[in-house]
Amino acid sequence: METLELEVSLDAKQYYHFNLYHCYHSLSGFVSIFLGLLCIVYGFLFHEQLDTAKSVMFILLGIVVLIFNPVSLFLSTKRRFLANPVMKKPVLYRFSETGILLKQGEVEEEMLWENIRKIVKTRESMIFYLTKYRANIIPLEEMEGHYKEVCAFLEKYVDNKVIRFRMEQ
Repeated sequence: METLELEVSLDAKQYYHFNLYHCYHSLSGFVSIFLGLLCIVYGFLFHEQLDTAKSVMFILLGIVVLIFNPVSLFLSTKRRFLANPVMKKPVLYRFSETGILLKQGEVEEEMLWENIRKIVKTRESMIFYLTKYRANIIPLEEMEGHYKEVCAFLEKYVDNKVIRFRMEQ
């Protein structure tokens, strides 16, 4: 039986990048960017019709809306990561024909290929979604040169509709 094992440690920065990706690839993230930019553009375009205070208020409101999500995500991610000792322990990912076995200490869980809802790749990591809100993160730097082998497993065992990125060969 063909297998591949990766030991993965996640740090707060990688977890923050995942949360940013997840936030800005949702409707609420898109709306926050749109509203922030709309306020800034409105403040600049209609500065002659508005008095200076209102124009500045719209521009500042847009800036606050644009920086609120990243800053609040950074603070909440750091707090959650520091408060949860389980996140600091390495996880062993064992890729096989049936799926991915995750092992952390004495705890084991198997993600069957057919239960994986979506697989995306960002600049920082590969994300395996089991549900809309539950995902496993493998930082690309933790793959230690096994990226092509992981892609070979995905190509062989995962439905193409689940993979949301182009694999480089």
